[in-house]
Amino acid sequence: MEDFLRGAQVLGEVGPERAEQNADYVAAIRGLANIGDNYRTDVLKARAAGTTIDSCPGKSAKITTDTLIPFLLRLPPEQRTMPMEQAFRLHMRELYPCPGKGATR
Repeated sequence: MEDFLRGAQVLGEVGPERAEQNADYVAAIRGLANIGDNYRTDVLKARAAGTTIDSCPGKSAKITTDTLIPFLLRLPPEQRTMPMEQAFRLHMRELYPCPGKGATR
């Protein structure tokens, strides 16, 4: 997660055009895209099996860095060492909680 935040910081410092030339930013965005793809795959598999994962987004749910980055920055410093995939899923759980209990993950 620290690598992602470092990459995202580049965007704020140099703007979108120059950020796309920065290796930290490019790696952060690619990593986030992969995490999002893996998450979508997990959600679709769970739906096909009639279960849920740790969050319950609607079919048109979207996540942007506009909500993700503030979420990450709100985490206590000791949690900022968690893997980005885990942080992403925590954010999805916050945005799209499952009604009741019964999540499989």
